[in-house]
This record gives sequence, structure tokens and C-alpha cells, in this order.
Amino acid sequence: MDRMEDDTASAPVPGTRHQAATSENVGTSYQEDRPYLIRFLLRHGAEYPEAEDAVHSAFVELTRQL
Repeated sequence: MDRMEDDTASAPVPGTRHQAATSENVGTSYQEDRPYLIRFLLRHGAEYPEAEDAVHSAFVELTRQL
């Protein structure tokens, strides 16, 4: 079956958040998730300043898309 025809391809992943991004909840997510995302990047070889910049840049990009 072609992936485009598979309705499970866009099915939600259990345990993930399912709400539309707003600037308010992106800010809340930044405050709550920032330490976990930095830790994830550190465990995958990033240096702390690099991880901090990457997380910040990702959230800046997300807010630009709102």
C-alpha cells in the first residue's frame, strides 16, 4: 500500500501532545521542556552551549511559524 493512501501514516502517536500551537503554549512548553531537550542533546554528544542554542533556535523557529 502506498504511504499516501495509508490512513495510519498520519495517526497520532500515543502519549504525544495533541493541541494547536499558540504563542502561549509554546512559551509554556519552552519553560517546561527546555531542560529535557538540552539533556537529550547532551546525551547525544552536544556541548552545553551548543545544546542550549539549538533548543532556543528550535523554539524561535516554531514561534515564527505561528
